[in-house]
Amino acid sequence: MNVAQKLGFEVYGLGIRDEHIAHLLPQTSRVINDLSDLAPVMFDMLQTALLKGWAS
Repeated sequence: MNVAQKLGFEVYGLGIRDEHIAHLLPQTSRVINDLSDLAPVMFDMLQTALLKGWAS
C-alpha cells in the first residue's frame, strides 16, 4: 500500500466483518457487517472518490 500511495495511487479498503482495514486506511476505508451492505457502501466510496477529484 505504501508503494502504491508513493506512486500516486489512491488506496481504498473495504472490510467485511473485520475492522483491521480501518487501522491500515483510516481515511479511505469502510467496514460492513452484512453482505447486503456491500453494493451501497462500494458505490458510496466510489462517489466520494469521484466527487473529491471533481472538487480539486
